[in-house]
Amino acid sequence: MGVNALVDSRADYSVVSKQLRRQLRTPMFSEHNPILLTACGKVVEVIGRCMLRVNLNGVVQTFEFLVFQKCSHDLNILGRDFFKATDCGSAANFRLESK
Repeated sequence: MGVNALVDSRADYSVVSKQLRRQLRTPMFSEHNPILLTACGKVVEVIGRCMLRVNLNGVVQTFEFLVFQKCSHDLNILGRDFFKATDCGSAANFRLESK
């Protein structure tokens, strides 16, 4: 399943919506610090974490995403944590998959 995601080097965390997590049928783990602030200062509730496989230019890696109740316009985000962990540079072709 191909999924659109915003590549955001200023976002501290990578995020998926609750709806996408359900579509991918991947388990969700509870989160102990459930509140984050967005770049525009909006408070957002984190409802959990999930592990997804990310297919980046043919290389598949499993990565942890925060799960938001709602994402703006159902937008999923690949944040700075993802790019630090994967050392993917400027690669832009990717797919999110259930684990």
